[in-house]
Amino acid sequence: MQTARVLASALAVIALLGFAIPASVAQSSRETERKLDRIKRELKDVAAERRAIEGRRGDASRELRSADEQLGHSSRALSETRQQLAQQEASLAALQQRRASMETDLAGSWRRCCAPPTPSAMPRR
Repeated sequence: MQTARVLASALAVIALLGFAIPASVAQSSRETERKLDRIKRELKDVAAERRAIEGRRGDASRELRSADEQLGHSSRALSETRQQLAQQEASLAALQQRRASMETDLAGSWRRCCAPPTPSAMPRR
């Protein structure tokens, strides 16, 4: 009889636990599902942000390539301009030297041709 009472008590405890466990498991399961949904939303947000960042990075890369190309064109143009300037400066220096030589030759020719005679070169009377 006592074993029957113990057995009945054990069955009552098991029955109570049986009702209590599914409720807590269900509550735990709902909470887990909510957490899982929240994590899924966060992952979607992170993925969207990553795509946006990749888009901005692509835009920045294109702008950088464009600026780099413009810099290359400008550098080549500057190099060509400097080279032309150096050539023109050399040409100017050569022309200035030729001018100085011609002026010297002209002055000598003028003295021989048109300069008034010096008193020592004049005949004495």
